[in-house]
Amino acid sequence: MQEIDELNAILVHGGMHASVLGYTRSAARIYIYRRAMLERDLSCHEASNLLELLGYDTGSVEKCLSRLLERLSEDNFPHEIGLFLGYPLCDVIGFMEKKKCLFSGLWKVYGNVEETKRVFMAYQNCTEKYACAIAQGKTLKELIQEENKNE
Repeated sequence: MQEIDELNAILVHGGMHASVLGYTRSAARIYIYRRAMLERDLSCHEASNLLELLGYDTGSVEKCLSRLLERLSEDNFPHEIGLFLGYPLCDVIGFMEKKKCLFSGLWKVYGNVEETKRVFMAYQNCTEKYACAIAQGKTLKELIQEENKNE
C-alpha cells in the first residue's frame, strides 16, 4: 500500500514504524509504534510468557505483529493488545483475569493507580495538542515531521 510506504518514510526518522493490522468496511487499522520500545515491552519475561501462552512467537516483532493480526481477525479486540499499546502488564493481566478494577480511564487499572493517572493526563494533553493542530488544518505528515524536528 503506497500510503503506508509514504507514512513509513516519514516515521522512520523518528524511529517509528506503521503496520496495517486489518481493515474495516471504511478504514484501515494502522498501528504506529517505536520498534525499540515494542521490543522492550514484549521481551519482558512475564509479557513474553503470556504471549507465548496465546500462541505468539516472541522471537521477533514481525512474528508478534503477524500473530496479533490473526488474533484481531478472531476477536475484534484481543485482551493482550494492551501489551502492544504500552499498557502495564499488571493491568493487562488484571483485565484478563477479571480482577477487581481499582480505577478506570483510558484502560482499566489494576495496580499503580497514581502513576497510571499521570500517564492518562499526559495522553490527554497529547491528544488535545494534536486534535487542535488537526483542527487548524495540519496533516498527519506535517505533525510527524514537526515531532521529528523536536526530538
